[in-house]
Amino acid sequence: MRLIMKNKILNYATLLLVVLLPLLSACGSKEADGKLLDRLEALENRAARLEDRCKRLNSNIATLRGLASVSGEYDRVIGIDDLIEDGAIVGYTIHFAFHDPLKLYLARDGKDGIDGKDGKNGQNGADGNVPTVGIEVVQGVRYWTLDGQPLLDAAGNRIPLVVSGSSVVDGVTPRLKIENGKWYYSLDEGATWTVYDIEVRYGDGNLFSSVVAEGEEVVFTLSTGEQIRLPRQLPLSLSVTPSSQLQVSSTAQLSYVVTSDAAVEVSAYAEGDWRAVVAAPTAKTGTVTVTAPASGGTSKVTVIATDASGQSVYVVINCVAL
Repeated sequence: MRLIMKNKILNYATLLLVVLLPLLSACGSKEADGKLLDRLEALENRAARLEDRCKRLNSNIATLRGLASVSGEYDRVIGIDDLIEDGAIVGYTIHFAFHDPLKLYLARDGKDGIDGKDGKNGQNGADGNVPTVGIEVVQGVRYWTLDGQPLLDAAGNRIPLVVSGSSVVDGVTPRLKIENGKWYYSLDEGATWTVYDIEVRYGDGNLFSSVVAEGEEVVFTLSTGEQIRLPRQLPLSLSVTPSSQLQVSSTAQLSYVVTSDAAVEVSAYAEGDWRAVVAAPTAKTGTVTVTAPASGGTSKVTVIATDASGQSVYVVINCVAL
């Protein structure tokens, strides 16, 4: 009792070690000491893995709801950065034009195996289970599922990821926790918890299986197969014809093509007494009319494309007057 009162932060494994080591030492069993230490370390490692997986699950659940709330009509993915922990890539940070960044964890490379209870006569126990959170689309609305079954509120109604109103975006973000060897879930930000009748084991329990950029979209695929597709901002590019040198008698034209899914402004500048004027019949294509001075000579004409985010690209053309 004195030891426990003096150091309340000792966990169960450490307390067990304090109690049993003197007995093992008295028996002179160094081999038993080593086995006990190994088992205690394994227990602590398993507990740490479970805590880490629960944290990642809750983070990914919040990210899933965030992805569902992003409007593809008004927003788009503008960048994807590697999410690095302990020197390894464990997922991605998704950046949007307007929405706050979202952190997304993927399954680890070389996933830990699934532990089961020891069976009789040295047989392996049954494989463990980790809750699988997913979505199901019904008449255009995404609803939460747990292990493939609909999550229901107190009134027995299915729970949508996002409720869209005229001026608000609302919804429920489930939370998970582990307590007394059981999984629990909450539908009210942790105010109340409901036990989920599966036994805690050590499977991966990952929510997202992949994030892939396909053309003008980014595809987020869940481990259950469902997908969320969001538009992405294409890299700004500019091509100008001719690409390197232009011969000018008095006037000549450069043709340009812009690749971008955002609004773009094109401008042109010439050196000295030369002139460069942009004519843009469409948002993504146009011409630059180059006019040489009477004195002739050479000039560099710079064509610049700038999108709504401030990103710019340019092309420099060498012009020679005949």
